[in-house]
Amino acid sequence: MEMTASGILSRTLAAVKDRFGSLLGLWGVYFAAQIAMFVVFGAVIGFGGMAGAGLDPSAGGAAAMGAGFIVLFILFYVVYLLLYAASYGSMAHMASPLHRPDFGQSFSAGVRASLPLLGAMLLLLIGYFVISIPISLVFGLLAMAGSEVVTGLIAILLLPLLIYLGCRLSLLFPLATVEGIRSPVTLIMRSWSLTSGHVMAIFLATLLFAVVALVLLMLVFLPVFMPLMSGNLAGAEPGIGAIVLLVVGGAVAGVVLSIMGAALGAVIHAGVSDRSGENYSETFG
Repeated sequence: MEMTASGILSRTLAAVKDRFGSLLGLWGVYFAAQIAMFVVFGAVIGFGGMAGAGLDPSAGGAAAMGAGFIVLFILFYVVYLLLYAASYGSMAHMASPLHRPDFGQSFSAGVRASLPLLGAMLLLLIGYFVISIPISLVFGLLAMAGSEVVTGLIAILLLPLLIYLGCRLSLLFPLATVEGIRSPVTLIMRSWSLTSGHVMAIFLATLLFAVVALVLLMLVFLPVFMPLMSGNLAGAEPGIGAIVLLVVGGAVAGVVLSIMGAALGAVIHAGVSDRSGENYSETFG
């Protein structure tokens, strides 16, 4: 595949169009799992809070649970991140032009990849704090010395570095699912290796995707916001209709953009991967 921004986005749209039903199904399964997770954790916290308050009437709610609430809070976010990783991993697996999987294969690939992806996220988070803490201290010292202009310039100069790192680490999900890499360290190193020499193409493709996302959101929200701002939606019924349109349209746009985001990573991975796969024209012909 030609590694240009337009070529990447074109293949992404083709992948989404060709496998939209399966991609939407995967999104729906994980969304249902997230809803179930919220219900279960909410029930546990609610019952735990009532039980704790019964034992100690002076305490209530989360405070009554004490350390148990903290453990549940941490567990909640761990499970949420695992579901997030599995969801995007499964969709990236389904959208990859390197193969033509069925629903079950993509679902199981995402589930198996969730722990390695979570490990890679934690490693990157640790690396972020290791790097950001000294930088924050330098910023603080410069601000105390009255060098706000210098601090602002340094912050602006750091933006290209963050974008560069994002491009180099953009292949974690398809690497964990399509290539089946299980080591978080190997995931990071493999992404860094494959994206060498392709940073500009990845950045421009991501930027073009952001423009498409912005246009899609404008198509959803502007038809409602423009009449509201002009005062043409007066009365209760048009107002309710506008709210329904915003909620439904925003939800649909969010789902489509999530699917496209996962497909974008899969297409970029297929373009830079040294693994053999199906011919692109045959895959999305």
